Amino acid sequence: MFSSPFFQIQNAFIVAMLLWGLKERYHRKRHVFIMSTAMLWDLVLVLQIQFARHAIQKAMQAPTNPLILNTHVALALTTGLLYVPIFLMGNKLKKRPLTLTHETHVRMRTWHKNIGITAFTLRCLTFISSFFIHMGETNALI
Repeated sequence: MFSSPFFQIQNAFIVAMLLWGLKERYHRKRHVFIMSTAMLWDLVLVLQIQFARHAIQKAMQAPTNPLILNTHVALALTTGLLYVPIFLMGNKLKKRPLTLTHETHVRMRTWHKNIGITAFTLRCLTFISSFFIHMGETNALI
């Protein structure tokens, strides 16, 4: 299956970009650009997989799917959903409106960081689980 290596390479680049973005967290403009690009690319990758493999239709067959596939889908879905509050809070922190008190800013930044670490951890687990799914597909072809 030609698409698998292509998806895995993109997967690796996305995780690498997220790591780079975390490293650049004290350089706000770079952090925002890198993380926004990585999250957008991650969502585009999901669309690519959907068009190539009909992933949503496969995920909807959860009772008959292998446990690793259901776990992978749950990790990926949760990561994608966590991108929404991360992006919204990050955008608000970037603009830092004058109506935002210092206390609110600090609280929002803490939430942004904690949700971001959670999403990054889940994204890494999604990356790892994708290899197990790929191995299962390869074994099914033999």
